[in-house]
Amino acid sequence: MNLPKRTLQQTIQRVSQMRRLGLSLHEAYEKQYKLPYWLARFDVLRSLPSKQFPTQFSREDLEALRAGVRKNWAKGSYHVIVALAEKLPANILQQDHVLAAFIGAAREQLATHDA
Repeated sequence: MNLPKRTLQQTIQRVSQMRRLGLSLHEAYEKQYKLPYWLARFDVLRSLPSKQFPTQFSREDLEALRAGVRKNWAKGSYHVIVALAEKLPANILQQDHVLAAFIGAAREQLATHDA
Protein backbone atom coordinates (compact mmCIF):
# COMPACT_ATOMS: atom_id res chain seq x y z
CA MET A 1 0.00 0.00 0.00
CA ASN A 2 1.43 3.34 -1.02
CA LEU A 3 0.31 6.25 1.10
CA PRO A 4 0.35 9.69 -0.44
CA LYS A 5 3.28 11.83 0.60
CA ARG A 6 2.49 14.89 2.61
CA THR A 7 4.21 18.21 2.60
CA LEU A 8 5.57 19.69 5.79
CA GLN A 9 2.60 22.07 5.93
CA GLN A 10 0.12 19.19 5.58
CA THR A 11 1.91 17.20 8.28
CA ILE A 12 1.86 20.14 10.69
CA GLN A 13 -1.81 20.74 9.97
CA ARG A 14 -2.61 17.06 10.56
CA VAL A 15 -0.71 17.01 13.86
CA SER A 16 -2.56 20.15 14.93
CA GLN A 17 -5.91 18.57 14.10
CA MET A 18 -5.05 15.43 16.05
CA ARG A 19 -3.96 17.53 19.05
CA ARG A 20 -7.25 19.45 19.01
CA LEU A 21 -9.14 16.17 18.84
CA GLY A 22 -7.22 14.79 21.80
CA LEU A 23 -7.83 17.93 23.85
CA SER A 24 -11.53 17.96 23.02
CA LEU A 25 -11.86 14.32 24.07
CA HIS A 26 -10.10 15.10 27.33
CA GLU A 27 -12.42 18.08 27.95
CA ALA A 28 -15.49 15.95 27.19
CA TYR A 29 -14.31 13.30 29.65
CA GLU A 30 -13.72 15.88 32.38
CA LYS A 31 -17.08 17.54 31.82
CA GLN A 32 -18.93 14.24 31.93
CA TYR A 33 -17.20 12.63 34.89
CA LYS A 34 -15.56 15.38 36.92
CA LEU A 35 -17.90 18.35 36.52
CA PRO A 36 -20.38 17.20 39.22
CA TYR A 37 -17.49 16.76 41.68
CA TRP A 38 -16.04 20.17 40.80
CA LEU A 39 -19.39 21.92 41.21
CA ALA A 40 -19.93 20.24 44.59
CA ARG A 41 -16.43 21.29 45.67
CA PHE A 42 -17.16 24.84 44.47
CA ASP A 43 -20.25 24.95 46.69
CA VAL A 44 -18.19 23.77 49.68
CA LEU A 45 -15.49 26.38 49.07
CA ARG A 46 -18.06 29.12 48.48
CA SER A 47 -19.86 28.36 51.74
CA LEU A 48 -16.72 28.62 53.86
CA PRO A 49 -16.44 31.75 56.00
CA SER A 50 -13.65 34.13 55.02
CA LYS A 51 -11.57 33.19 58.06
CA GLN A 52 -11.62 29.49 57.09
CA PHE A 53 -11.08 30.04 53.38
CA PRO A 54 -7.87 28.34 52.20
CA THR A 55 -4.88 30.35 51.06
CA GLN A 56 -3.40 27.54 48.96
CA PHE A 57 -5.37 25.56 46.40
CA SER A 58 -4.79 22.21 44.78
CA ARG A 59 -5.22 21.76 41.03
CA GLU A 60 -8.60 20.16 41.70
CA ASP A 61 -9.69 23.14 43.81
CA LEU A 62 -8.73 25.54 41.04
CA GLU A 63 -10.68 23.45 38.53
CA ALA A 64 -13.64 23.51 40.90
CA LEU A 65 -13.41 27.29 41.23
CA ARG A 66 -13.26 27.72 37.44
CA ALA A 67 -16.19 25.34 36.88
CA GLY A 68 -18.33 27.05 39.50
CA VAL A 69 -17.53 30.51 38.21
CA ARG A 70 -18.36 29.45 34.63
CA LYS A 71 -21.65 27.92 35.76
CA ASN A 72 -22.65 31.02 37.69
CA TRP A 73 -21.61 33.24 34.80
CA ALA A 74 -23.85 31.26 32.46
CA LYS A 75 -26.75 31.64 34.92
CA GLY A 76 -26.11 35.36 35.29
CA SER A 77 -25.34 34.97 39.01
CA TYR A 78 -22.65 37.62 39.02
CA HIS A 79 -23.13 38.33 42.72
CA VAL A 80 -22.01 34.77 43.54
CA ILE A 81 -18.80 35.27 41.56
CA VAL A 82 -18.06 38.63 43.19
CA ALA A 83 -18.79 37.26 46.68
CA LEU A 84 -16.32 34.43 46.03
CA ALA A 85 -13.74 36.90 44.76
CA GLU A 86 -13.86 38.76 48.06
CA LYS A 87 -12.63 35.60 49.79
CA LEU A 88 -9.93 34.65 47.27
CA PRO A 89 -6.32 35.52 48.06
CA ALA A 90 -4.82 38.03 45.61
CA ASN A 91 -2.08 35.61 44.54
CA ILE A 92 -4.69 33.21 43.13
CA LEU A 93 -6.04 35.90 40.82
CA GLN A 94 -2.52 36.78 39.73
CA GLN A 95 -1.82 33.14 38.87
CA ASP A 96 -5.15 32.24 37.28
CA HIS A 97 -6.07 34.61 34.47
CA VAL A 98 -9.31 32.78 33.69
CA LEU A 99 -10.68 33.40 37.19
CA ALA A 100 -9.43 36.97 37.14
CA ALA A 101 -11.16 37.63 33.81
CA PHE A 102 -14.49 36.19 34.94
CA ILE A 103 -14.36 38.06 38.24
CA GLY A 104 -13.52 41.35 36.57
CA ALA A 105 -16.32 40.89 34.05
CA ALA A 106 -18.77 39.93 36.81
CA ARG A 107 -17.90 43.11 38.70
CA GLU A 108 -18.49 45.13 35.53
CA GLN A 109 -21.86 43.42 34.97
CA LEU A 110 -22.96 44.22 38.51
CA ALA A 111 -21.80 47.82 38.18
CA THR A 112 -23.72 48.14 34.91
CA HIS A 113 -26.90 46.67 36.41
CA ASP A 114 -26.65 48.83 39.53
CA ALA A 115 -26.13 52.04 37.51
